[in-house]
Amino acid sequence: MNPSKRFYSRAPANLMLMGEHAVVHGHPALACAIDQWIQIEWQCLPKSTQVQIHSDLAHHTTDWQTWEIHPQLQFVQAALATARQTLQPQKIGLKLTIQSEFASTLGLGS
Repeated sequence: MNPSKRFYSRAPANLMLMGEHAVVHGHPALACAIDQWIQIEWQCLPKSTQVQIHSDLAHHTTDWQTWEIHPQLQFVQAALATARQTLQPQKIGLKLTIQSEFASTLGLGS
């Protein structure tokens, strides 16, 4: 495994044009993407169990064994739960750098 290898994920923000409250009651809404993006840079850390998360919300380092949850990054760590099951036994850590063009307090699918 090449430790310098980096992967990038990128997704647009989204908003609901109509039906914002309808979805609460199980009805459809009309959503669209907007031209503001969130990007995640992923880097594997071979022979490590460390997980590093860097974002505007917080910087947090933990490891697969102790898995300390940071209150500002609970949603990120919940998304990593599946990866944890696979990477922990293989001793592969992760370094994530999250960059967003929109504030997390705006909604926008953040």
